[in-house]
Amino acid sequence: MAAETPDSTAQPSHVLDETEYGQSILAKLNEFRQDSLFTDAVLCVDQEEFPCHKNVLAVSSPYFQAMFTSDLRESRENRICFNDVSPLTLKRVIDYAYSGKVEINTSNAQEMLAAACLFQYPAIVTTCEEFLEKQLHASNCLCIEMFALLHSCTKLQESAHKFALENFTSVVENDEFLDLSLERLQEYISSDLIDVRTEETVFNAVLRTSPGG
Repeated sequence: MAAETPDSTAQPSHVLDETEYGQSILAKLNEFRQDSLFTDAVLCVDQEEFPCHKNVLAVSSPYFQAMFTSDLRESRENRICFNDVSPLTLKRVIDYAYSGKVEINTSNAQEMLAAACLFQYPAIVTTCEEFLEKQLHASNCLCIEMFALLHSCTKLQESAHKFALENFTSVVENDEFLDLSLERLQEYISSDLIDVRTEETVFNAVLRTSPGG
């Protein structure tokens, strides 16, 4: 069999593939945002204003994509106001949209989790849940469980509930236990997973949450 001869008409080529290209473009867009260049939306909370690019917000979040592509009033207006977040939290969300980075700590974890649920940033939600799971303590697990329930964070809710059951003897000594509803108290004391040394612990817990207890 005769060997194939190279195609004399083929042109030599080389593919340029800059692995950091996307990140550099995003960084440049962030510079534009900070200088209010080419921005086409202003997000507002109270008296604070944050010029942004709709396309960056839309590509980073299904919430913003729906907002800017629907028939809602916000899709036609450039100034959009929010009442459900603080200015600092909104700034952190916007910074994340332009950089993919956000710092979660004890002072902002719950507020960032609420904002991430609202604006649909699942990576922030997961990070906040994981952070709060590590902060679970007998003095805060009931509060964190209710917060997780409010924002439909099932994994965090289950972790906090499990922690409360496993540390019930210590949990009942904290003031937040006194705020438990009767329904939630019954849910705890009826669980087979509750970890108490004696039934007296459960009895005293019920007395503490009873009027005049």
